[in-house]
Formats: sequence, structure tokens, C-alpha cells
Amino acid sequence: MSTKRTKYLVFTGAALFLLVGGVSLIGYIFDWISPKPTYSCTGSGTAKLLKEAIESGPLSTILNIAVYQVDNNQELSHEDNKLLCIADVVLNSGNKSIRFTIERSDDGSIRLQTGYLGEGR
Repeated sequence: MSTKRTKYLVFTGAALFLLVGGVSLIGYIFDWISPKPTYSCTGSGTAKLLKEAIESGPLSTILNIAVYQVDNNQELSHEDNKLLCIADVVLNSGNKSIRFTIERSDDGSIRLQTGYLGEGR
């Protein structure tokens, strides 16, 4: 093999290595600096999500339940990636207190699950 060809192959290999490594490094940097989804019981986004979850449920659709307001949402307890919350909900059928959980899965997605509807606090 000639010296010229060897230098060309070394240069091409190094350039390819740096290009692939640079692209991977940029991907890691973007993952690191991009905002992560947060979750809490008290956020206005949580109240909106809770309203949508209640109204879109199959039983709510059958019974024509409408949510007028979600208020006083707060955290009752928390575990590793799971929050137990409570909120006061004003429905077309009256005031109710609802317990719900917010859970963050390993892939970063957030799941809200509604629970018991009781009389208002």
C-alpha cells in the first residue's frame, strides 16, 4: 500500500469517526438540555387534563357529565414516580371531590387515572 493511500484512509476513517461521534454527541446534548415533562397535582395543566379525562370517559359520555370547574387540586402523597392527588370538581350534577393519580413512566410519558367521586369537601 502506498503512503498516500494509507494517509487518505487514515484521514477518511478519522473524519468518519469524528462525524459519527459529533452527531451522537449533539444528540446527547439536545436530550440533556431539552425540557423534561413535569408533573404535579397543583398545576393548571393538571386541572385541564383532569377535566378532559373525566369528560372523555365512557360513563361520562353516556351520562352526559360536564365538568364546569376543577379547583383546589392538591397532593395527598407521593411515591417514586406516582402522586396521589385530590381535587374539587364542579359538575353539571353537583360538587364532587375526586381522587386521582399521576404517574410518570420510564419513557417520560405521564398518565393520569381518576378514582373515587365523593361529595364535595
